Amino acid sequence: MTIDANPASDSPRRGSKQGQQTLAAILTAACKIASEEGLEQLSMRRLAAAVGISKSGLYAHFTSKEELQLATIAHVREVFEANVAATLGSGSDSGLAALLDRWLSFFERKKFPGGCFLIVSAVEFATRQGPVAAALTEALDREIAVLETAVEAANQTGELHPQRDPGQTAFELHSILMNTHALSQVKRDPAVFDRARTAIHTLLGELDHPPTSKRGTRP
Repeated sequence: MTIDANPASDSPRRGSKQGQQTLAAILTAACKIASEEGLEQLSMRRLAAAVGISKSGLYAHFTSKEELQLATIAHVREVFEANVAATLGSGSDSGLAALLDRWLSFFERKKFPGGCFLIVSAVEFATRQGPVAAALTEALDREIAVLETAVEAANQTGELHPQRDPGQTAFELHSILMNTHALSQVKRDPAVFDRARTAIHTLLGELDHPPTSKRGTRP
């Protein structure tokens, strides 16, 4: 991936329209590298080469590798919120089944070429101290919180019957989702998602609208 950049002026003002376009291109490339090679491999030099600007151009947006990593994590969280959690609790797309359907579809569509790197990176940084490790942990906590909130709501609306413990159920659902994502990356077999939907069906029983396969099948 490259963007057009004038070597003499590839550091547009951060708040300008051109600067925002450059930043968007940088974060897209950063997510690609992090998803395919790991967050630790995301360096200023590596990213500058991928985007097609100078290192000094990158420093107009980020002053360090750590700041770049934090911005990449934040961008991944924004993508997750927009694609998975945005409609939680409102409209026809609300409810636990709809949330799980969006989540599996998000993985199926491969929004990030190498897969979402949050959990892999969180394990990688688990023994470290600092803002990056904290941001990764916070991102995973947010995912589980989204599930827990959806389970609580499903208990109240009757979507879940019988009612389930929100914390335990969120943990089990997150485990299914993360294992599905990992296996889909390793096996590259779309049947993994059908098995995930079957696992969710087995765990939760009958939902009002159980998650459906993109290929039109149900567990």
